[in-house]
Amino acid sequence: MKYINILSKMWLMAVAVMVVACSEDEGAPVTPSFPEEEQILSVKAGESVDLVFEASMDWKLYSSTLWCRFSNGMTSISGQAGKQTVQVSVNEEILSYGEMQAEITLKQGDMEKVIAKLTRQGEGLWVTDANGNYFSEENLIPFFYRGK
Repeated sequence: MKYINILSKMWLMAVAVMVVACSEDEGAPVTPSFPEEEQILSVKAGESVDLVFEASMDWKLYSSTLWCRFSNGMTSISGQAGKQTVQVSVNEEILSYGEMQAEITLKQGDMEKVIAKLTRQGEGLWVTDANGNYFSEENLIPFFYRGK
């Protein structure tokens, strides 16, 4: 009987310690951690890249442009704490002849930070003849001068 009484007291003490430890963890604020900014250069329309990061709390990602979207087809996506791999797709919307840059912002709690910058290649400007042949160094554009 005395043995059972000692075990009961030890069990109650262990439970009390766990309850106190759990309640202290709940009240402690979680400080979000952010990865270093990643530069993803020279991405072409139609390509996808994986963005890998670890979130210390529930998170949300935002893209700064319409041509840079996440796996859900939107310019924002959210998830829960832990290690994440999010697919980012580059499309042809608002295609230009120069390079364009998109910023991916990670928000956790009240804090946010740009964690990636993607640079999409622009389209080349090409001149063709009447048959659709591209002019190049091998196929020069003929210019004629006619005086009056």
